[in-house]
Amino acid sequence: MRDEGREAATACSARQDSQSLFSNHQILIHIIDYGMGYMTSLQSLWTEAKSYLELQKEYVKLDTAEKLSVLLSAVATAAVCLFLALSALVFLVIAIALWLAKVVGGAWSFTIMSGVLIVAIVVILLARKRWIVQPVTRFVAALFVSEDEEEDAL
Repeated sequence: MRDEGREAATACSARQDSQSLFSNHQILIHIIDYGMGYMTSLQSLWTEAKSYLELQKEYVKLDTAEKLSVLLSAVATAAVCLFLALSALVFLVIAIALWLAKVVGGAWSFTIMSGVLIVAIVVILLARKRWIVQPVTRFVAALFVSEDEEEDAL
């Protein structure tokens, strides 16, 4: 009878070992399935991140192109206006010098006009920060810093 009890205990123990082995095998399968799902999620996340970065790169390119085109068109417009203003100024100075020539003589009239132009240059150089640097800085800053970015900074 003792042998029968031992055999029954051994059979029960073997059954438990096979059940625990079967149960461990099922757990391992679940872990592998979960890991595969996790890997698929990581691959999906990586794909989405790459797609997002590509879109951001394209956005930066387009935004930069837009801002540079506005900046270059402003520079071109300023250059044309400056050229036309200088041409008009030359003719105006010549006209005033010829008018002054009747009053003070030919050479003195051009000397007076040269002095007036030199004074104008000195005034412009002294006020260049207020008249030139600050407006250009504001224009470029407004061009490259959008209102959304200003609100984020605050």
